[in-house]
Parts: sequence; structure tokens; C-alpha cells
Amino acid sequence: MHYLKIMDPNQSSPTTPITPVSPLTELPHGPEKLLPAPHKSSWGAWFGILIILIVLTIGALYFWGEKLTEEDAAAGITTEVQL
Repeated sequence: MHYLKIMDPNQSSPTTPITPVSPLTELPHGPEKLLPAPHKSSWGAWFGILIILIVLTIGALYFWGEKLTEEDAAAGITTEVQL
């Protein structure tokens, strides 16, 4: 049987009587009493990473295209087709 010591904050010495604690109030400590955690998939995280990479790639291509257009304009190269 387990015992729990209850101390009165007004007392300076630990002379308070010891009261028994029921074994039913204890938490389960064996693996046979615990439920296993459900398996979690990480597909949401992978889709989020994929979307971020796609957006970053599109943004990088956009800014790279703008830079090439500015360099071509500075060099006097036109990209228009004349018929």
C-alpha cells in the first residue's frame, strides 16, 4: 500500500499523520495499459513543400525573365517579330 504525506503549511515540522492512497488513483505505468498512437501520414507536409517549391520556381523564372528583358533592352536587342 502506498502512503502520501500531507503537510499543513502552518506547521514547521513534518509531524502530520500519513494517509493511505488507494492504488486505483495511480496512473497506468505498463505498456499493456496504454493505447498505441495512431499512424500519422505526412502527405500534407509533402504537398505543402511541393507548393512552396513551385511558387518559388515560378517567381524565380519571372524575375529572371524580367532581368533578361532589361539586359536585352539595354543592348538594343528587340524581341518583336516584324512581318
